[in-house]
Amino acid sequence: ERHLREVLQPRLLLFLEATDCLELVGTSGDFRADAVRGPNPSDREVLLEFGKHSEHWRVFTRAVEIPDRALVDPLGEAWKRIERVRVSAAVPLGADGLPDHGRPEPLHIYFPTEEVVGMPMILQGDFALELDRRHVARTPQAAPFNAWLLEELATLVGQTVAPALARDHPGEAAILRALVAGGTAVDRIA
Repeated sequence: ERHLREVLQPRLLLFLEATDCLELVGTSGDFRADAVRGPNPSDREVLLEFGKHSEHWRVFTRAVEIPDRALVDPLGEAWKRIERVRVSAAVPLGADGLPDHGRPEPLHIYFPTEEVVGMPMILQGDFALELDRRHVARTPQAAPFNAWLLEELATLVGQTVAPALARDHPGEAAILRALVAGGTAVDRIA
């Protein structure tokens, strides 16, 4: 039950685009969560509603073509059929619509992992995982693919997320806090 409650959270809906509702029943942490999504799949606002709570997010997503079969072929038969993967960054928004600088979030591969990112946004990618699904695989077969995908995720944040937030909220310190790991140094300045 504890594992279900830790893994099945309303925030899963941020990255499961074909799923609008998630319900957990039969545990001490039961919930029903609904996602209301904006129309643009590459840069959309998502409202998560669960119980008396709601969270407002801006989710940036990009599909990335596999540039070299040598990155995925060593990962196994299922990976040999993969032609493209996705990377996403979900920025929490406050009541004022500005990026919120909450607590640092773990890396997600749809579900949260135990990998520390340290940024107050959720970074998500189709990384190759260890069997426990809690850690990014570090085997010699997985390391090149995961390193490449990490670069693609960094490119998404640097070339898409940061410019979009700066364009939509010029001069706001909240943008810098959303992009800085931990946000603590910026909070002292702002």
